Amino acid sequence: MPSDRSRDTEPDSRTAVDVSDLDQEALYRTVRQAVQDAILDAVGTIALVAVGGALAFAGASLFVRTATESGLSIGFLTAGIWLLAIGLYVVGSSLGAVQPVRDWL
Repeated sequence: MPSDRSRDTEPDSRTAVDVSDLDQEALYRTVRQAVQDAILDAVGTIALVAVGGALAFAGASLFVRTATESGLSIGFLTAGIWLLAIGLYVVGSSLGAVQPVRDWL
């Protein structure tokens, strides 16, 4: 039977460093680095959503155009489906809705 961690009365030994132990310069560097990481994460997420959306839009338009016109080959239909799937995956994984590829292994 797994142990219930909610009943433990001991404090967690892996707590962060107490803020009162940090001097002002170290605290400033820590907060600045955290804010910089947060901004870069937000910009990266927005960029990935934009790229994934563009891929999904290109794939959907290629798929619809191929499905409605009889002159294009099955290769274009397949390429449209793949672009749509890859675009949707990029958007989903960047927003955290789908597990990223790096976690598959």
